[in-house]
Amino acid sequence: MHWVKKLKVSLTTIIAFTVILTATVITVSVLAIMNHETKATAVNAAKIIFQEITSRTVERINVFLARLSTLASTASQTLSAHGRLITADGLDINVGSMRVMLDDQPELVSVFIGYDNGEFSYLEAVRGNQAVMKRYLAPAGTAYASWLIQVDDAGKRSQVLNFLDKDLTIIASREQNKIVYDPRKRPWYIEAKRTGQTEFISPYMITESNLPGMTCAQVLASGKGVFGADITLTKISSMLKRQNVVSNGKIWVMDSHARIVAYPGLSWKETPDNDVRLQDATDFADPLVQAVAGQMGQLMAQSATAPSILDVAGADYIVSGESILMQYGLDLVVVVTIPLHELTGHIGKMAWRIVYCTMIAVGVALCISLFLVRNTSKSIGRLVQETEKIQNFDFSLSGPPSTCVKEILAVNDAYNSMKGAIQSKAAHLLKTQEQLELLVRGGLALSTEKKSDKLVMLILQIARQLVDADGGVVYLLDNEELGVELLSLGSENIVLGGLSKDPAPRIMVNPSIASFLSRDSVLCSACEAFNGQKTVTVKNKKLTLFPTGLENEPTHYSINSLITVPIVTQRDEVLGVIQIFNPNGGRVDASFDENVAHSENFISALASQAAVTLDNRNLVFSLQELFDALVRVVASAIDAKSPYTGAHCLRVPELAEDLAQAVHDTSEGPLQDFCLHNEDEWRQLRLAAWLHDCGKVSTPEYVVDKATKLETVYDRIHEIRMRFEVLHRDALVDYYKKATEGGDKDELGAELNEKLEALQREFAFVAGCNVGGEFLEEEHRHRLREIGKRTWLRHFSDSIGISAGEFCRKSYKSGEALPVVEPLFSDKPEHIVIRTNNQEEFFNAENIAIKIPENEYNLGEFYNLSISRGTLNPEERFKIMEHVITGLNMLRQIPFPKAMKRVVEIAVDHHETLDGSGYPFQKKKSNLSVESRILTVVDIFEALTASDRPYKKAKTLSEVLQIMKGMCQQEKIDADIVRVFLQSGIVEKHANKYLQPSQLDVDDIVSYFDGI
Repeated sequence: MHWVKKLKVSLTTIIAFTVILTATVITVSVLAIMNHETKATAVNAAKIIFQEITSRTVERINVFLARLSTLASTASQTLSAHGRLITADGLDINVGSMRVMLDDQPELVSVFIGYDNGEFSYLEAVRGNQAVMKRYLAPAGTAYASWLIQVDDAGKRSQVLNFLDKDLTIIASREQNKIVYDPRKRPWYIEAKRTGQTEFISPYMITESNLPGMTCAQVLASGKGVFGADITLTKISSMLKRQNVVSNGKIWVMDSHARIVAYPGLSWKETPDNDVRLQDATDFADPLVQAVAGQMGQLMAQSATAPSILDVAGADYIVSGESILMQYGLDLVVVVTIPLHELTGHIGKMAWRIVYCTMIAVGVALCISLFLVRNTSKSIGRLVQETEKIQNFDFSLSGPPSTCVKEILAVNDAYNSMKGAIQSKAAHLLKTQEQLELLVRGGLALSTEKKSDKLVMLILQIARQLVDADGGVVYLLDNEELGVELLSLGSENIVLGGLSKDPAPRIMVNPSIASFLSRDSVLCSACEAFNGQKTVTVKNKKLTLFPTGLENEPTHYSINSLITVPIVTQRDEVLGVIQIFNPNGGRVDASFDENVAHSENFISALASQAAVTLDNRNLVFSLQELFDALVRVVASAIDAKSPYTGAHCLRVPELAEDLAQAVHDTSEGPLQDFCLHNEDEWRQLRLAAWLHDCGKVSTPEYVVDKATKLETVYDRIHEIRMRFEVLHRDALVDYYKKATEGGDKDELGAELNEKLEALQREFAFVAGCNVGGEFLEEEHRHRLREIGKRTWLRHFSDSIGISAGEFCRKSYKSGEALPVVEPLFSDKPEHIVIRTNNQEEFFNAENIAIKIPENEYNLGEFYNLSISRGTLNPEERFKIMEHVITGLNMLRQIPFPKAMKRVVEIAVDHHETLDGSGYPFQKKKSNLSVESRILTVVDIFEALTASDRPYKKAKTLSEVLQIMKGMCQQEKIDADIVRVFLQSGIVEKHANKYLQPSQLDVDDIVSYFDGI
C-alpha cells in the first residue's frame, strides 16, 4: 500500500467521492434492509395466512368430524333401542336406519354394528362406484352391499353377503364359508369399548372396503356392541382442494409417520392385487412434499414461532406445519406451503425505483457540495499553513480566516489557544520526561546496589534532583528508632554519612515522641510521616535542623520548606524516611503547590523503589545472618562434642580469613593473580572454613578422643592390667601351695620373685605399647604376641550382663563350660563389628579414592596394641577420614546459591595434598583451588599447635614449623601459601593469642621459609 502514501487528492475530489460513496452505501444498505425486512414481513404475513388457512381447514374438518361424532352418538342410542333382530328377508332390522345415515351423509362409505357375541352387521353404499362393484362382483342394480355375520345358539358363526337395490330389496345373496373377520378384534371396537367415548381411529386401510380411510366408533347405549362409520380420505382431500391458497400454494395433511392422509386431487386406485395403502411422503411424486417430509421434525419445532424457508430445487418456499385433531386422538399435521416469490415479487421493482431516485439525488447533492467545498478548501488551506508553522515551532498568533464556516473559525481560535498551551506544556513535559528518566535510572541503580552507604547516597541524590532541592536527610529505622544515615546540605557543601569521610550524625529519635518535638524541627515532620505513613509537606516556615556534630554547625543554612516521604514496604512496614529541604529550587511562590504536588508522585515512587531495595537487602542480610548463625551453631556443636578438639572449628575460619587476605594482598610471585573479587567470594571462603569439619557430627566421640591404642569408651588397658593382677595372685597362690607341701621356701621364693618381676616388666612393656608414642618395631610386636600367649583361668561367664549387640557377637560361646583357660590378651571373634552401611555406591558416584575397610570396627586387643604409629587402627582411621565423606554428603544437600557454589569443593578438599596422596579424591595441585590450599594450611597449623589433643603432646612452634616445612618439601602442602603465612605475621598473631607460653620457642618465624 506504498502508493496510497504517495497519492495526493484534493478536498473537492474527496468530498465528491465521499458523497457518491455515502449515497451508494446508503442505497445498498437500504436495499439490503428492505430485502431483509421484506422477507421478514413476508414470513410474518405467511404466518398469518397459514394460521388462517390452517384454522379454516381445521374448522371444516372439525365440523365434518363433529357431524360424524353426533351421528355416531345418535345412532348408538337409536340402534340400541331396536336391539339385534333379523327380518324375514334375512336382513338386520337396523338396515333401514343405516341406509338413511348413508343417504344423508354422502361422505360416509359404510356404517356397521359389532356385537359383543361376535355378530356383525355392515351396510355399504355403492353409489355406482365401479371399483366397489368389481370388488364385490355385485350384480347390476346394486345400490347397497349388506354383510351380515350371525352366531346361533350353538355358537356357530355364519356369514352372508346381500346385494340390495335402492329399496333395500335383496337382488342377490352369497354365503361365505370361510369366516375370518371378528369385529371384537378390530381397533375401532377395542378403543370404543376401552374409553366408552366416541373414538376416531387414525387413517388406515379399512378391511371391509379395502380403501384408506378413518373410522368413527361409539359404544351402543345398551353396552352390548359398538356402532361404527367409515369415511374415506378422499373426502378430506376434496376439502383441501376447495381450500383457497395463493395461486401456487399447496396444502396437505400427513400423519405422525409422514404418510399422506389428504392431498388436493389425490385419488386412491386399487393395485392389481388390491393392495391399497397410505403413501409415504418421502416417496411422493411432488418434490416439495418429499423435501418437507425430510425436515418434518425441524419444521414442526420452528413453526411454533414462525414459518420456515425451505429451498427446493433452487426455489424458496415458506413452509408451516401444525398438529390438528388432537382432541379426537388423531395425530395429524396440516402442511401449508407458498413460494417466497409470491409474497416478495414486488421488491425488485421497488429496488430499481430507489436506485433511480438515489442517482438523481446524488447528482444534485454533488453539485451543491462541490460549490461549498471549493470555498471552504481555501480556509482549510490556511489552517494547513498554521499547522506547518506549529511544526516549525512558530507559535505566533494569526488573524481570523475569510470564511463564514463556524467550525473553521473555531479551529483557528483553538490553534491560537493551542500555541500558547503548547509552550507551557512543552516545558512541563520536558521536565516530567527528565524526572521519569531520572527515576528509571535511579531504580536500576538501586536494584543493583548492595552497599548500604552507597544505597542511601543514591536515594538522597535522586530525590534531590527529582524536586530540585538543595539538601535532605535519609533516616532509617534501627531498633524502633529513626536514625540519621545521611545528611546533605548542598549550599553549605556538607555531606555527612554515606560515602563521605565524615560519619552521619548519630541522631536517634523515637517516632512515638513526635508530639513532644517542636513543630519547627525537621525531626517532627520525619516522625509525623513515619507514624502516619503519608507524605508531609511544609512551606513558608522557618524550620530548624538537628545538631550535626560538626565543629562548626551550619548556622547559615536556611530551611523554609520540605517534603517528607516514608519508605513503606508492601507489608506496611516503615523502613525509614526521606526528607528533602527547600524543593522547587527553594522558591515558595504561586507555582510551589503545583510543582510540589507533581513532584510528590515521583518522590513517592522513589520511596517505593527504595523500600523494595532496602526490604530485599534486609531480607537477604537476615537470611545470611540466619544461615551463618546455623553454620556457627554446627561448628560449635562439633567443638563441644569433644573437649579435646577445643575450638578448632572456631579458630580455623579466623586463620583462613587472615591468610586469604594476605594472599589476596600479594602483589608478586605465583599467587599475585589470586583475588577475592566481592563479598560473596569472601563469604564463600568463610562458610567453607566454618563447615570444613561438619562431618565430624557423625564420628564417634571415642574415636576422635582416642588417646591410647586400647581405648574405646574406656581404656581397656585396665582389663589387661587386671589379668596381670590375676597372674600375680596365681603366682603367690602357687608359691604358698608348694611351700605348704614341703617345698624349699628359698628356692620357691626366688622363683616367685622372678615370676613377679617378669610380670611387672611385661605389663610395663604392654602399657608402654598402649600409649602409642613411637613407631612400633617388629621385634616389639613379636614380644607382644609372646606375652599375649600367657594364659589365665576365667571362672565366670563373659556372656551375661552385656548388651544385645555384644551378646550376638559372642553367640559362638553358647554352652561354654567353665572355668575357661584364656590368653592374656588376643583377637577374638567378638572383637569384630561387621560393617552394615555399605557406602560403595556413593563412593563410586563421587569418585572417592578412599578404600573402605571390610569391618566397621576391630576391637582386637593384640590388633590394636600392635598399631605401628599413633593410636588409631585402619578402621578407626577410616572413621576419622569418613568425616570428610559425611561432610560432602551433608553439604551436597544444601542448596547453595550460585555465588557460593564452591563452598562444598573448598570445604571437602582441605585433606587433599599437592602430590595426590590426600583424600577423599586424591586431587593434585592443578585441581585444587587456592582457597582449598589455604584451608589445608591453616587446618594443619591449628591441629599441630593445639595443646588439647589427647593423642599427642602439644608441639612447640618450632616443631610445628619444622613439620610444615617438611610437608612443603614433600609437596604435601603449598609452599607459596606457607611462605605468605609465615611472612604476613599471622603466625605470631595466632601464637600470641592461642598458644601456651611453653610452645613459643621461635624468635624469627620468617627464617623458617628459607629453603622452602
